[in-house]
Amino acid sequence: MLKITPNTPWSLQTFQDLGLATEGSLATLRARHERWCNLWNAEIDSIKPRTIGYLLQDITDWDRERSRVKEVPKIEDANGYVVREMKPLRLVFLNVHQKAHKDQFKELTESARLACMKKTAGEL
Repeated sequence: MLKITPNTPWSLQTFQDLGLATEGSLATLRARHERWCNLWNAEIDSIKPRTIGYLLQDITDWDRERSRVKEVPKIEDANGYVVREMKPLRLVFLNVHQKAHKDQFKELTESARLACMKKTAGEL
């Protein structure tokens, strides 16, 4: 099979031939093509390559994840430096989850640390 690179010439017809979505900005199309190149080349080198349908589904999921960006307005300080910019929505939820379960995580790590100390003390 032919190896392709992100620098391989492409057009919207190429996207249609591959089964990739053709909507979006030029930057989105370039990122989608680069993602496709990486997936395709990884599957060529794989012992058990996944089907093209699976790769297309992976690209679709990736596109959907990219579009889930929570836009936070840019806030500039007195000197004009941007203080806050866009954050992926996943990071926002991760921070909320971490704050909500902070105590539980502390207990879990402490119990793991004690178990590890007991295990090493028993080996000596």
